[in-house]
Amino acid sequence: EVTYEDNEANVIKLGADAVVMTSGGMSFGMDLLTEYAPQLVGHATSSGPQADGSGIRLARDIGARLVDMDKVQVHPTGFIDPKNPNSISKILAPEALRGSGAILVNSAGNRFGDELARRGVVTSYIEQYGDHNQPVLESGRMQTTAYMILNQQVVDTFGQKLFNFYLGRGIFREYKNVGALCEGEMIQPILEKTLTEYSHIATIADFGGGTTTDAFGKTVFPVPIDASEPLFVATITPVMHYNM
Repeated sequence: EVTYEDNEANVIKLGADAVVMTSGGMSFGMDLLTEYAPQLVGHATSSGPQADGSGIRLARDIGARLVDMDKVQVHPTGFIDPKNPNSISKILAPEALRGSGAILVNSAGNRFGDELARRGVVTSYIEQYGDHNQPVLESGRMQTTAYMILNQQVVDTFGQKLFNFYLGRGIFREYKNVGALCEGEMIQPILEKTLTEYSHIATIADFGGGTTTDAFGKTVFPVPIDASEPLFVATITPVMHYNM
């Protein structure tokens, strides 16, 4: 039975066979992560420090039954802010960016998977093929990173106004072409070949139907990305996103 006051200060009682308490996550609750999802202790997150698990502790203290506490979803792309690269809290890089045509590469200049695969799959790609020599988080945990690359056509599909939110904060950097991007971000020049091959497949898929695939089984290619055109790039890392 739950008792509360309505807007007129009238006491209302509601009876129920069960009550589900939803109180926010535990990304900053290191004791709870250690107990239920130890593999994620110190991991970057899209949450802020308010997600400390206090609601979960309160529920547990009064006898609530906790379920699926180990089910912590990791989103593959959280932005690394160049102004604060070690922060545990990251701004989420929405999937709509990849859905609009952004691609992921590592510092060797190579793509390493289907950017439109499920979250867990893309996360595993990044953790396996991304870069492991990036700035350490405030928690002491190493970040695994990759680069998100897009062109103006991707921006137009995603929405210029929303993209400006990230661009204005320095999350995305703009370069006149792939050569300038490689020099500015210290990515290997083979990236030019990577973009040329991707654009070729994307162009064939656009004019030849949806049966074209690349080496990673990708079948949807929203836009080609020309190595000679202006490009935008951001650094991303997987982040804890939902406590299921």
